[in-house]
Parts: sequence; structure tokens; C-alpha cells
Amino acid sequence: MIQLFGNTIAENFRNKVISVGDELKLDPNYMMACFALETGVSFKTDIKNPNSSASGLIQFMDSTAKNLGTTTEKLRAMGHVEQMDFVKMYFFEYSKSSRHSN
Repeated sequence: MIQLFGNTIAENFRNKVISVGDELKLDPNYMMACFALETGVSFKTDIKNPNSSASGLIQFMDSTAKNLGTTTEKLRAMGHVEQMDFVKMYFFEYSKSSRHSN
């Protein structure tokens, strides 16, 4: 069980990660490992790479955020559950483009 942010946030975030994983047929543990890697194990939604625009749970770049209809500034202001909607969109778009390139 994810216990990084207190019980309420941890439970809501965990449930959202599981839900997104189910919808995209991705292992939630894979997503959590990705978030850990991309955030330096902080799992902070507002984390920003000091050398680029990369921000958030999966280090969205400015161009990626724009393609998803938002900005990295808005993503950094989001909570975990809200940012997961954009993680879902990103993984969904990526999986679509991967299927078409084969």
C-alpha cells in the first residue's frame, strides 16, 4: 500500500493508479516504478527538472503538456489524482502511436 502522503491522499492516489492501470492494461506497479524514477522517489507532482521543462509524475515536457491540452505550470499545480488524468492521456496516446508504428 502506498503510504507516502497520508492515508487519504495515498488511498485516493493508489485507487487512481489502479484504475488507470486497469483501463490501459498496464501494471500499476510499473507506473509507480516510473513515477519513482522520474521524481527521484519523491512522488511530487510539482517536481521540476532544473535543466529542462520536465515536470510532474512522469516529467512531462512543455511540448507534451501542450499536446495534452495543458501546461507544465498547470501540471505542477495539480494534485496526484488530477495529474493522473494526464498520465493516462499520455500513456494512451503513446500506446496508440506505438501500435501504428509497428
